[in-house]
Amino acid sequence: EEIKLHPNEVKHNYIEQINKQKKVLELKCGQYGIDFVEVDIKNGFHSVLLSYLIKRKKMK
Repeated sequence: EEIKLHPNEVKHNYIEQINKQKKVLELKCGQYGIDFVEVDIKNGFHSVLLSYLIKRKKMK
């Protein structure tokens, strides 16, 4: 069996679904008082971790 797809349509639908999931996650984080920080994993986690630790230190 062969399925014909249009790559641009698949990409569009994929991005649309990812954005919907992201919004749900952002809302849930907000409901529970969790900071939602969007980052690019290609840049590493050091800057995100550092900003988190600085924020936590200020809260004490």
